[in-house]
Amino acid sequence: RVVSLDLETPRDASVIWAAALAGDGVDEVHLLHQSPVAGAIVHANERDLVEAVAQRIRELDPDVITGWNVVDFDLRTFQRRSDALRLAAPLGRAEGATLFQQDATFTRQGRATVPGRMVVDGIPLVRDAIRLHDYRLETVARHVLGRGKRIDQEVPDAAAEIERLYREEPAALVAYNREDARLVIDILEKEGLLALTQERSLLSGMQLDRVGASVASFDLLYLPELRRRGRV
Repeated sequence: RVVSLDLETPRDASVIWAAALAGDGVDEVHLLHQSPVAGAIVHANERDLVEAVAQRIRELDPDVITGWNVVDFDLRTFQRRSDALRLAAPLGRAEGATLFQQDATFTRQGRATVPGRMVVDGIPLVRDAIRLHDYRLETVARHVLGRGKRIDQEVPDAAAEIERLYREEPAALVAYNREDARLVIDILEKEGLLALTQERSLLSGMQLDRVGASVASFDLLYLPELRRRGRV
């Protein structure tokens, strides 16, 4: 079971305005707002929003959490805001905060550990499989799906436009947030990238979020075979 998470925040990520969940058994947006908004589950304060999103993830019980830059933005922001609000808000199958680490390799890829789940960021999966001039969600979605984000790509400041939508057109922000979460799921499904990642994991012995570690994958296959042949 796979669930995509996407957050909308101001430029400094000082508050979570909206959180979309899309994937197996879910298609919803949680919104920080004081009145009902079409297409959203509304919460009067950020504390309630964070608790509700964490609870929904636990209820949905996904094996994999994904997203676009989900490790270094969405999950880090969610954990930081949970800490600031003094909430446990666990996302895993067991108690415990989400832990983060940075690969020591030249990729400097971020990894997140959620107890009982795998976190698989969409960007490295696509980068391993498709050659593009950049790996923004808009670029990849247009290439793979023929559709893109629900925001005018000509606006000079996307962050300012997101803030304007939140203040003036919250229903439009909800639609934008939901589509961003859906795009990730649809890209991965269309290209078969999660199935490919699982197959690579089974072949190499690496965890799903480390199948791109070519040297480690090689070592796991090559060194035991050398040992079986009597080499040290």
